[in-house]
Amino acid sequence: MSKFKKWSLRIGGIVVVLIVVGLIVFWKDIQEIRGVLRYAKVFEPDKIVANFKSLYNQYPHSTVHRSGEVYVLKKTRGNCLKAMCTRGKPKKLRTG
Repeated sequence: MSKFKKWSLRIGGIVVVLIVVGLIVFWKDIQEIRGVLRYAKVFEPDKIVANFKSLYNQYPHSTVHRSGEVYVLKKTRGNCLKAMCTRGKPKKLRTG
């Protein structure tokens, strides 16, 4: 076998090993990118209506039930903006 064939086989083997190692190391990232691209295709203009109707069939989901009572936020008024500048002219704002 000539030197060229030997070196090309060695370089080819190294390239194959590097590709396999790269796939093993970055497999999770590759799968996440494929998932994002697949999800992005859901929003293509010609298929968006049909895809929204069947979105729950395509992607896993689960219902999350609340664990207790709903917390009601207090209604408080903070410091509101009293004036602003529009086109270089001051303008007063109504509050309340």
